[in-house]
Amino acid sequence: MQEERGGPLAERLRSALEDGGFAKDGRLLPERELADHMGVGRRALREALALLEAEGIIWRRQGQGTFVSAQRPREPVQLLRTGIHTTPAELLEVRMELEPILGRLCALRATREQVDRISQAAVQASQAETPEAFEISDIAFHRAVAEGANNSLFLAMFESVAAVLKNSGWRAVRQSTFSHSRRSQVSRQHQKVFEAIADRDPFAAEQAMRQHLASVYEHLQNRV
Repeated sequence: MQEERGGPLAERLRSALEDGGFAKDGRLLPERELADHMGVGRRALREALALLEAEGIIWRRQGQGTFVSAQRPREPVQLLRTGIHTTPAELLEVRMELEPILGRLCALRATREQVDRISQAAVQASQAETPEAFEISDIAFHRAVAEGANNSLFLAMFESVAAVLKNSGWRAVRQSTFSHSRRSQVSRQHQKVFEAIADRDPFAAEQAMRQHLASVYEHLQNRV
């Protein structure tokens, strides 16, 4: 029988973590124990953990282990229903109002570890070779900025928007715009946001995020 791996395994692990399994005091079981509990190989487990890390569900600290991120709100059913009928313009209007604020607050409040995670997410997006990988890493970058703002209500608002972005129809639209040249352009924009945050420059971070999302909006208008 072919070993379970990738998305299905990540989904099973995600459900278990949401129910409070496989973690103690916010820290996941060691990889060997976790693989034994789930009945999979460690390579397959690492692939699933990488997906969950990109989604912001877990994070890793070298030498100390893997940890569950702060409890994130479940996706509201009513919002998801609304998201099915919304348009790219509506979604980008919301993002262009919300995320520049998150960038500004992130520059003011992010911890060193949070800044490092933003940097790592930017690198992962810049190296993505497929539309799916780029989609995951791009959302991971924006989530890392949202988490760095250290405001639980703003984070809940971001997760509501991200829930709409994860809709299969939205993924198809966004992934259809993927190209290596576009990836390079977005990566440069991500880098400007990161540098402003790392420099603790709230105005520059807000402006860089606003310019990035304006570029996303323009690109989607030309492709959709």
